[in-house]
Amino acid sequence: MNMVDSSDNSEGGRLELEPCFPAPSPRNQFKNMAVSLFCQQGLYAKRVLELGLSIAPSETYDEYTGPFPISMDDVVRHLARAGVTTEGLAVDLETWARKYEAGVNCSIPFTPSSALQRMRRR
Repeated sequence: MNMVDSSDNSEGGRLELEPCFPAPSPRNQFKNMAVSLFCQQGLYAKRVLELGLSIAPSETYDEYTGPFPISMDDVVRHLARAGVTTEGLAVDLETWARKYEAGVNCSIPFTPSSALQRMRRR
């Protein structure tokens, strides 16, 4: 277990160690940001409008390849390019995100990649 010293030991005080956790993987960063985005009802639609984005006319499930660390606006841009509409799939994602945040283990309401893309990763 990696540990880091979190105390000032200059006066002979106790040495306290805290666990040091690695940064989340890109996939988990994206999921964490998506959960934060969709836990707030209507935030996706609001950010799409504020950023002046257009929603792609058809849904695509491309893997996120943007910058890291991932910002919420990066997630919004990616989902808009992927055709996630503010009135359709976003509503399903809001329900999923609230359940996920509450600890309910449920599947994401869409397939994040095509079968062909999943086969290529194997």
